Amino acid sequence: MHLSLSDLQTKARNFVSKNQLKQAFKLLRAQLNDQDPSISNSLVDLSRQYNFLMDNWMSSMIEKNDYELGMNKISRALLYLLDKLEKDHLKDQKVAPHLVIANPLLLVGHSGEAMQRIKTLFLALNFTELTVRSLNFMQEQTELKPFDLIVFDNTDLPSCPHPSVFAKLSQEDQALISSRIAIMEEVVQQSSKFMIHFGEFLYWINEHRNRVHPANSQFALYARVREALEFINTYRV
Repeated sequence: MHLSLSDLQTKARNFVSKNQLKQAFKLLRAQLNDQDPSISNSLVDLSRQYNFLMDNWMSSMIEKNDYELGMNKISRALLYLLDKLEKDHLKDQKVAPHLVIANPLLLVGHSGEAMQRIKTLFLALNFTELTVRSLNFMQEQTELKPFDLIVFDNTDLPSCPHPSVFAKLSQEDQALISSRIAIMEEVVQQSSKFMIHFGEFLYWINEHRNRVHPANSQFALYARVREALEFINTYRV
C-alpha cells in the first residue's frame, strides 16, 4: 500500500520509538525509490550496520551494552534520514518476489572433486551467489564478511560422535578430524558466521550448536541451509 510522505514518516518513527528497527527498514524499502543516491545509499549503509550488529548479537560475539549502543546509533541515523525525505523519494509499486536463493554462500570443499560436486549441487538447487574455496581459505585470508553462511563439505571425515570414539580411531583419521576442527574453530573465533557441517556425526558440533548446523545427506543439507538462511533473513533487514 502506498503511503503519503507524512504517513510514512509517522509510521516509521513509531517503529523506531518502539525499537522495531527491522519493521522500519522493511517499510522504507517498500515505500522509497532509489532515484536519490544520498537516500538509497544511506539506507543500504544503515541496513548493513544493522545486519552486522545482529550477526554479532545472534552469535554471542558482543555484550548487551555494545548491542544497545549500536542499536541507538542506528535509530538516531534512521530518524535523521526520515527528516530528509521528500515526496520525490516515494514509489508506488510492489517489490518483486525472489525467484531464486540469492544469499551469498561460501562452500568449502576438501578436494578439487568435492568442490566441483558441491557447487554443482547448489546450482541445481537454485542457489545463485556461490563462492567455492579449498580448506586453505583461512590461510589465504578469504574475507568472510560478504557471506551469509559457510558450508563445509566434511564428507571425507569418519563418523566421530563422541571423544571416546576419537580415541579409538587411527592416527590418520585423528589427524584429519583435528585439522578440520581447527579450521572450523578458527571461523568461530574470528567471525560471527554461521556454518553447516555436511558429513557424518562430529562431536565438536555439540559444543557449538548456536553456530553450526549438521547435515548428513544431500536432502538434510538442503533443508539445513534453507533453515539457516531463513533464520538469518528473519532477523536481518
